[in-house]
Amino acid sequence: MEASTEIQTYRQASGLSIRALAKRAQTSPATLSRYERGMIMPRPGTLARILDAAIIPRRRWSSLERLAAAIHEALEAEDEVWAWKCVGEVLDDEAACGPEMTAWFVAKAPQRTGDMRADALAAAVAEYLCVLRSIPSPTWLHDPRICRPFWFLVGGLPGYEEVALAESPASFAARGIFVTRADLDRA
Repeated sequence: MEASTEIQTYRQASGLSIRALAKRAQTSPATLSRYERGMIMPRPGTLARILDAAIIPRRRWSSLERLAAAIHEALEAEDEVWAWKCVGEVLDDEAACGPEMTAWFVAKAPQRTGDMRADALAAAVAEYLCVLRSIPSPTWLHDPRICRPFWFLVGGLPGYEEVALAESPASFAARGIFVTRADLDRA
């Protein structure tokens, strides 16, 4: 396959615009456009960098809706550890994603599950990711999804609640969910 066709195929399959792929590949949109049109040939290392940038990492959770449903299912089974593991997988996957993928992931509001903890946790995760990526929060996050009574997600240890009250990020605390920095680091 010619480099021009390969670049265009990879870019279109990933759903990225020329500008977005150029940014990810650390090249200019004009240069990338010339590569795609076959006007110039990229060096082998440049081609590999562009194709690598076009590969969108797969998420274990394809949407917030699926995440919320899995959290709900875990909580119905009284398995808070599994619910938190699901959140940890989302946070782990974020390390391999760029801000545009985060924005896409959080854009659509998940349907309410009927469990205020699952609904609040999915919203807290979405807002937390927006803060981490310094991207605007979608408007659906203004819809209150709050857990009452307060939920100390990974509690049980002496002094945990005091630490969680002090350390919980605002995106979690505002929804009545409290975790520590260590919980987020281990998630």
